[in-house]
Amino acid sequence: MHKRINLCIQGNAANESEWSGTAYYCGKALEKYTEIAFFNVQPTQSRFRKGLWRIVQFLQGKSLYGFQYSKQEVKQLTHQINRQYESGTLISFNQLLPNDGEFDRLIYYIDCTLHELFQSSSYEIKLSDSRKKELLEIEKKNYEKADAIMVMGSWLTTSLTEFYGISNHKVHHVLPGANISKAKVFPSPHPSSLNIGFVAKDYKRKGLQYLLEVADNLKELGIDVQLYLVGECPEEVAQLDHVNYLGYIHKKEQEVAWFSFLQQCHFGALFSSDEALGISVLEFLSAGIPVMGYYHQGLKDTLVEGASIRASLGLSAHAMASNIYSVWSQQDRYLKMRSVAAELYNMSSWDRAAEEIIALTTSK
Repeated sequence: MHKRINLCIQGNAANESEWSGTAYYCGKALEKYTEIAFFNVQPTQSRFRKGLWRIVQFLQGKSLYGFQYSKQEVKQLTHQINRQYESGTLISFNQLLPNDGEFDRLIYYIDCTLHELFQSSSYEIKLSDSRKKELLEIEKKNYEKADAIMVMGSWLTTSLTEFYGISNHKVHHVLPGANISKAKVFPSPHPSSLNIGFVAKDYKRKGLQYLLEVADNLKELGIDVQLYLVGECPEEVAQLDHVNYLGYIHKKEQEVAWFSFLQQCHFGALFSSDEALGISVLEFLSAGIPVMGYYHQGLKDTLVEGASIRASLGLSAHAMASNIYSVWSQQDRYLKMRSVAAELYNMSSWDRAAEEIIALTTSK
């Protein structure tokens, strides 16, 4: 029996609905090997404390945004982690937590570094330059103290080694799995229309507008295209004739609705301007559905050759539509892509990721 593994996020790691369920599904896969403790690390709820912090910020001429990144908040969250920790390996999915304490083994499992987040305009993190600098210093010290840093996307290795100066031997690429309770590989639906699935809460960053433009160009090429959208969607888009808006689907509690959505799709799409990984791409692949998207950052690990249609940033919607048309108009090419996607079941599973994590936590 391996030593206990403790999982923490900023929130309840045992809640499937928090942080996209990543810590939850990771823990469930790891339970096959060892005892798992899901930490519950809750942010400050006191309006008084938040209000007092904002008053101090105002009097000092500092930004009133970013309480969750404040020294006080990081300290109280770390205190909760230390209070719940007993023994074994601690795996934190948060770059700043914990920033203090003694652990048998400490591993950070991150989808992005703060440096990359701060560099991007897509996330709109409203913090002063001085506070960003302080947070980067905390993050760097956390990584230096850690026994290992697992990155969900291989692109982060460069950020950790070059910007943070972390030794390459401490950085390990562990692709996460699809955040679903079980995977099913579906046969291809009848091609009466080209059905493209899209899952997003932050639909602007995830590229919904670009997908709509691609769909318009496909229609001009004579393709009957239908978009199936899950998550958030502007009302004017939901009312379009070729858009089927399904709202939010809870993948565990509404499993039938989730699988029904997947069964409709010929492709999954994700055209993010910035994307640490793209869990939805893994969810499509876990059902044997080919994918399309911008081939950059974390998507380089999930837009697998042979099972995806890749686009470079800046590629016109017309050119992307032409690429899709060249595949869709030759059904043998599409079905070959479908068969490759179906073979990626293991790659897109948390069972595979859990094996890699166990190997890392038990290595000397």
